[in-house]
Amino acid sequence: MSITEHLKSEIEATAASLDIAPSTVGERAGQGGQFYKRLCDGKRVWPETAEAVLARLADMKAKAGDAA
Repeated sequence: MSITEHLKSEIEATAASLDIAPSTVGERAGQGGQFYKRLCDGKRVWPETAEAVLARLADMKAKAGDAA
């Protein structure tokens, strides 16, 4: 699985757990509302960007778990 596919999968899982749209997850991760669409279009992602987004996704999931 490529980093783009992995990132897309993680965004979708986070969106499902937070009950929000994947594009909203991308926006909240600091990448803008078009980030998820670009992933779906097969655009490349810099490794540093992927690391930052994955860290923010983990943070979002942790905060959602704390709020529950």
